[in-house]
Amino acid sequence: MARIDFALSPALRADARAAFLLLQGTDISLEEAARRAVRGRRALRRILVSVAADEFVRSRLLAGRRAWTVEWYEQKLKMFVAKFGARFFDEVDRSELHTWLNGLPVAIGTRAGIARAVRALWRWGLAQEPQLVAVDLTVGLKTTGPSNAGEAKFLTVPEVAQIMAAAGPYRSALALMLFGGVRPEEVAGWGKEPLRWRQVRVEDKVIRIPGEIAKTGKPRLIEELPAAVWAWLEPQGDGVAVCPARARQAILAAQRAIEGADWPHDATRHTFATYAMAAASDAGQVATWLGHEGVPTMLHRHYRGLTDKASAAQFWDLRPPS
Repeated sequence: MARIDFALSPALRADARAAFLLLQGTDISLEEAARRAVRGRRALRRILVSVAADEFVRSRLLAGRRAWTVEWYEQKLKMFVAKFGARFFDEVDRSELHTWLNGLPVAIGTRAGIARAVRALWRWGLAQEPQLVAVDLTVGLKTTGPSNAGEAKFLTVPEVAQIMAAAGPYRSALALMLFGGVRPEEVAGWGKEPLRWRQVRVEDKVIRIPGEIAKTGKPRLIEELPAAVWAWLEPQGDGVAVCPARARQAILAAQRAIEGADWPHDATRHTFATYAMAAASDAGQVATWLGHEGVPTMLHRHYRGLTDKASAAQFWDLRPPS
C-alpha cells in the first residue's frame, strides 16, 4: 500500500477550517462527517423522521400555503411517519422506502399522493441549511395517479337513484355534487370552510362558490341549473354547513349505497357533466356550471355521446319520494 502523506497543505488546512465552521452547533465530528459523505449521507443535522415531517408541515404553513394544502401534506405523511418516524431522517434507505411505498394496501391514486408528499419532504430536507438529507431517495417514485384519458365513466340513473334514496344526512351535499356539478372539495374539503346554506340561495335558484373554497381560487355563481337539484335540497340555517362532515364521508355513503359496483374516478362530476351534455345544447352553459376555464370543445370531446337524451331525461326527472 502506498504511503499517505498526512502533512496538510495550506489549501487543505483552509478546507478543514471551513469544515469545522460548518460543523459548529452540531454534535458531528469532522471524521463522522467524512464517514457520512463516503456513505452518501452528508446530512450535518440529524433529526428523526417524525421531527422532520413536523418541521416540514410547519414550514408550509409559514410559507403561506392554504390551510387545506397544509392539511393535505399532514394527512399524506401520516403513514410514512408511522413507518419511519423513529428513524433518523438521513438513515432511511432508498430500497426500503420504495419497497414500503409500492407495497402500501391503498388505491393507486392515494399511493401517488403519498409519494408526492414524501418527495416534497425530501426536497425540503435537501434545501435546509445545514442539509437534513444528502440524496433525493424519491427519484423514480410514481407520483401520478391513473390516467383519466379516454372515455369518462359515470353513474347510471338507477345507481344515482339508489344513492339519493340512501343518502340520509348527506342528501343535500350529494345533490349539489350530482345535480349541480359542485366539486366535492368545494362542498366540504380538507382544511377549507365548508359550503354553507347562506351560499345556496334556494329561493333565487343560485349557488355561490366563494373564492376561498373554489378549486381555482376564483368565486363563481352557478345559475339556471335544471330543477332536479333544488328538489333534493333540505335547506337549514344560513350558517349551517350543507354537508355535516367532510365531503369524503358523503362520497363513502354514496359508494355504500351501490356496493359491488365500480365507482368511477371523480364520479359525481363526470355524472353531472355527462347528463348535462346529453340534455343541453349549449356546451358553454355546461362549462359555466362546472367552473371550467377551458374552451367548451373539451366538454364535447369528453362527454358528448356517452349517454342518450332519454337517459338524461330520466336523470333530470329524479325526485325524492313525495
